[in-house]
Amino acid sequence: MKVKLLNVLVPVTCMALLCSCGNAAESAGNNDKEKNVKTNEPAVEIAVKDYLHMEVEGYDTVGKLKTYGIDTVKIAEDNKKAFKIPEDDTNDTALTAAVNCLNSYLEPKTDKYELLSNGDVVVFQFNANYNDIKSLYNVDINIENAELTVSGLNPLKEIDPFDYVECQFLHLPAELGENLINALVTDNTIGDSQIKCKIDKDVVKSGEKVTVEYYTISDQYTLEQLFAMQGYKPTRLSKEYIAE
Repeated sequence: MKVKLLNVLVPVTCMALLCSCGNAAESAGNNDKEKNVKTNEPAVEIAVKDYLHMEVEGYDTVGKLKTYGIDTVKIAEDNKKAFKIPEDDTNDTALTAAVNCLNSYLEPKTDKYELLSNGDVVVFQFNANYNDIKSLYNVDINIENAELTVSGLNPLKEIDPFDYVECQFLHLPAELGENLINALVTDNTIGDSQIKCKIDKDVVKSGEKVTVEYYTISDQYTLEQLFAMQGYKPTRLSKEYIAE
């Protein structure tokens, strides 16, 4: 499953996008890494958790992560001085350089992206590259507690799946045996071709019990998960019938 990673970019009117993060920073006037590191001002701490965003879709217990990312534009705009962005930066050159740099070094991944439930905590993970930002700007990137809680997934509707099943008993000719009945079950109409039903006996006698149960042919998802993907929570998965 592909999940969109959204790092926010700003329009670029110069060659900054074609340069590396370091060159973009240089175009904004940050051409001396040592000078940035040796600044007398304390580094501005930026908590990544304050700029995270994600969007989920689907049903509770089987939700999916649709998009996620970091609002790097807002990080730069909230910390203009640290990123050497003049207040009158009318052509957005310095802002573009800062955002491109953040996008280059802050590339999050998530610890989970599917089979999500409301209340799940999604943790954003980063490699060590984010530490390189401090060599270009007077900032200290804090990735602690970079997580978001899942909410807004659609609730499941409880159903008895056997409302969608018909168990039939057909009396066989007497010459085949006394009181023999052919038991069969119709296909269900739950909506997923991987959800099936089966009956444990094909031929029974009158008064004998048969069991019908749901099963799945999927090797990726459980039966309950497949029901949930249709928006359902089954109240039971098997049922007994009496042949008559």
